[in-house]
Amino acid sequence: MLNIENNPLLEVLDFSMNQIETIDLSVHPNLFRLYCTMNNLTTLDISNNPEIASLGCSSNSLTSLDVSNQPMLSWLWCGRNSIESLDLSNNLLLSDLRCFENKLTQLDLSNNIWLYELDFSDNQIASIDISSNPELRMVIGARNQLTYVNLRNGNITNLSALFTDNPNLTCIMVDDVSFSQNYWGYDGIDSTAVLSIDCL
Repeated sequence: MLNIENNPLLEVLDFSMNQIETIDLSVHPNLFRLYCTMNNLTTLDISNNPEIASLGCSSNSLTSLDVSNQPMLSWLWCGRNSIESLDLSNNLLLSDLRCFENKLTQLDLSNNIWLYELDFSDNQIASIDISSNPELRMVIGARNQLTYVNLRNGNITNLSALFTDNPNLTCIMVDDVSFSQNYWGYDGIDSTAVLSIDCL
């Protein structure tokens, strides 16, 4: 257990790389940034920290993560855990999401219209739809179980993508096939997949 000064006005807390197994954050309601990467956390209770905008909790042993009470959350790095589900429906300001190397089977981003960068590689996700994310500039979905990808967000000319090592993915939906082939190309997808405006 990490002992932290009982300071309700504390806004930034970084205890990364400390082999911490548990922590009580309830005495810090004003916490704005929390970084606890590379520890031994199995749980992370931030239900009493509604002001958190930046959360870095990668490389722990988390099996779940509840961010439903963090409406200001814009930056979430939770990769290299064992998280099975991630509800982001209340995180309307989310712009940077790195949830790679978890056990996610689905990811609903329909409410995250300000999402700018996304890495969900090395999960078990079968489909991804970013048509509601016009600000997205980078998406990495390599090594999943993808069979369906919708990249028709109306801003394909500013989007870089990587979807390699998804052997069941045969078609990726884009806004402009010709542009995607010439400027984005097939470097980021398997040879078994094609680009199309409609994969139905």
